[in-house]
Amino acid sequence: SPGMRVWLSGKSMDSLEPERSSSSPSVRISELKAEGTGGSVLRVRLDNGSLFLLDADLPALPRYHSGDLVNDEDLRLLSAASEIYSCRQKALDLIGRSEQYRHGLYAKLVSRGFSREAVTAALDRLEAAGSLSDRRYAEVWVRSRLRTRPEGPVRLKAALAAKGISSSVAAWA
Repeated sequence: SPGMRVWLSGKSMDSLEPERSSSSPSVRISELKAEGTGGSVLRVRLDNGSLFLLDADLPALPRYHSGDLVNDEDLRLLSAASEIYSCRQKALDLIGRSEQYRHGLYAKLVSRGFSREAVTAALDRLEAAGSLSDRRYAEVWVRSRLRTRPEGPVRLKAALAAKGISSSVAAWA
């Protein structure tokens, strides 16, 4: 909506102050629109044709409006926030197919071209929301393994440790 404002920052960007770079703004925000379930996605379109999809619930102070000029630093922040959003969406797609664990999902997302910073931020959000859980993965994995290839607790713990599951979670499972 025309009066909507958003501040682009997130866990990986908290230390960045909204400083203006020396270059002059060259593009304008042509569209700023909340969409998705409950307005959870923010669509930011620039007049140069760039489109950014972001999590609308980024921790924030009001900052941008439709019609605002965007400088190079703003473009960098938009790009970083959009990458985190895309990474989280891909992670949710993978989680929807089968239970995942953090270490393995991290490796899959990095191998798909996402930056380590974006992957870390996206996985932190998923863990906080309860969508990603090493504990849940370990429990599902152990149950499946016991049905198909029963082994003792020492081997099961070792196999989970080899996947990057913490020893305390492996012992619990």
